[in-house]
Amino acid sequence: MAKFSALKRSRVSNINYDNQQQKLLTNKFKQNVNKIDEIDEIDEIDEIDETDETDETDDFNDVDIGADAGALNEFDETDEFTESNDDYIENNKTVKKQIFEEFIDSDHDENDATLLEIEKKALKVDAKKAKEQFESRAELLEALQRQKKSITTKAKQPKAGGEDEDEDDLIQEKILQHDPRTAAGQDLLDLKSVQTRIRDIVNVLNDFKNLASRGRSRSDYVRQLKQDLSAYYGYSEFMIDLIMDLFPCSESLEFLESNEGARPVTLRVNTLKTRRRELAQSLIQRGVNLDPLGKWTPVGLVVYESSVPIGATPEYLAGHYMLQGAASLLPIISLAPQPNDRILDMCAAPGGKTTHIAAMMKNTGLLVANDSNKDRLKALIANIHRLGCRNTIVTNYDGKKFPEVMGGFDRILCDAPCTGTGVISRDPSVKVRRTQDDFDRCCEIQKTLLLAAIDAIDANSKSIGGGIVVYCTCSISIEENEQVVEYALSKRDIKIIDSGLPEDFGRPGFTKFKEHRFHPTMELARRVYPHTHNMDGFFICKIKKLSNERKDSKQKGKPKQNNQTKKQNQKKKSNNQQPNNNQLNNKQPNANQQPNTKPNTNQPNTNQQPNTKQQPNTKQPNIDEIPNQITNQIPNQIPNQIPNQILNQILNQILNQILNQILNQI
Repeated sequence: MAKFSALKRSRVSNINYDNQQQKLLTNKFKQNVNKIDEIDEIDEIDEIDETDETDETDDFNDVDIGADAGALNEFDETDEFTESNDDYIENNKTVKKQIFEEFIDSDHDENDATLLEIEKKALKVDAKKAKEQFESRAELLEALQRQKKSITTKAKQPKAGGEDEDEDDLIQEKILQHDPRTAAGQDLLDLKSVQTRIRDIVNVLNDFKNLASRGRSRSDYVRQLKQDLSAYYGYSEFMIDLIMDLFPCSESLEFLESNEGARPVTLRVNTLKTRRRELAQSLIQRGVNLDPLGKWTPVGLVVYESSVPIGATPEYLAGHYMLQGAASLLPIISLAPQPNDRILDMCAAPGGKTTHIAAMMKNTGLLVANDSNKDRLKALIANIHRLGCRNTIVTNYDGKKFPEVMGGFDRILCDAPCTGTGVISRDPSVKVRRTQDDFDRCCEIQKTLLLAAIDAIDANSKSIGGGIVVYCTCSISIEENEQVVEYALSKRDIKIIDSGLPEDFGRPGFTKFKEHRFHPTMELARRVYPHTHNMDGFFICKIKKLSNERKDSKQKGKPKQNNQTKKQNQKKKSNNQQPNNNQLNNKQPNANQQPNTKPNTNQPNTNQQPNTKQQPNTKQPNIDEIPNQITNQIPNQIPNQIPNQILNQILNQILNQILNQILNQI
């Protein structure tokens, strides 16, 4: 009992200490809020709309941001939006103060002693979230207030010529006439009218000769279409130009519309632990509605709806499947890993493609999963352990320098980092964040990574279909795909081969784009788009390495491989030992020639007479019957004492060497 009472007293003391700390934090927070100038009572705040109606403070999140243009008629000098910005900011601060005080009084009462430690922490987190939420709402109201004030100021400015009375009518007329000079990004544009105008312009551009109005060129329609697409879908002008350069106008609209919806939830069955039929039966029993992904993959499932969290089922935790996009299965199908292969995944995190490779290898051979970002290795290692991959080694090296660490791989997957223009549905920030500098920076990284992957592959791989590099990105831009592969073709001895995907799957790569012209085999690459296959945008190119030589080394004349150095050394020796054919054909001494008093050092007999006094005792070989390449290897003078058999052996050896050189060159 004594121990129990002591434990109880310690627990009560800890709770009291925590309550004191909590109250100190609460009082400190109240003191900071009280620094704001107090206002007696604020029951309602003004809603930013075209009318003078008001709502309570809890309803200010329902502000109509896109007010109609007709609302300008209701703005006058006595309107509430003409108040100063300082007063409006003070009102917002007062609103925040009142709401925070109510929140503190409701959540921090005298019964805190009965709360657990985790409940207290949860209250702190909720208070922090509430504070951030109300601050963001107040900032939004402030921005809208300033915008509305600027609109009313412009609307009230009189025009020259006495047109002040018809100001609102002219603004409305400009909107209805879709004047290109009207700013597309302003809130005055009604979204429905913009959508209607977009479809009308697309129809006109598809049949320009019959539907175009007089006095308007095609460029005017295209310019207006770009402005409307940027305003309606929320893209920057740079991104709209990039998309409309890739697709026709109607297809550009389909691409933009497809990015507004989420892709279907797909998962990949881990064949190391289960089969697709067994997994489907288990998930159906848990209330998951699913179907096979398609005939092109035997391990894919698409989930339509689920009554349980699909990422927290016992099957998921046991490693029976991996939540993975459908497009990310394509590079592994193209790579076609084989058992007992030596494979490198150069940019492996978070591990979806790595574990897919391990499953196709059946946990045999060697799989190296590398990623340069150390923080992302946690997810990679976790997925490798969860899915039961035992043939995988995780490394943390810069992919651009990986050939210096390890080489001789049979297959390499180079899933290079990119701008993510193919996964806009998952990351809408790409719409406005990407600039030309981002594309240029990614292109340089991708070129370096692809060359490093080619250098780390073994062209003489003994694996079935070995010596393969699969280059893929989740981008649709030309700069990150075709131009990168074209650069690698000019620097390494490689060629593009068939991707291994179904023939009707995806679109071929570009062989020409604007002023760019690419290798004809670039059409063997595959492009996947969201609006055609209902999956993320992807680019897949399968590359075969022909030899371990580099084209840039040949241009510079510097040997980079052992075979090349051997060939150059043999050429130097042959050039130094070129014979004089006149001496071989004419062995008789010339009467006008001076005798050579120096002995021939090439003779095996040092006591032999000078060459001018020699008479051939043996039959000389017929030089005309010997190829010209063999004559380059014959010594300047053939001794008389060498038997014919030895001479034939020497000639046969020289002939074999020359034939080997010719075969190596071929």
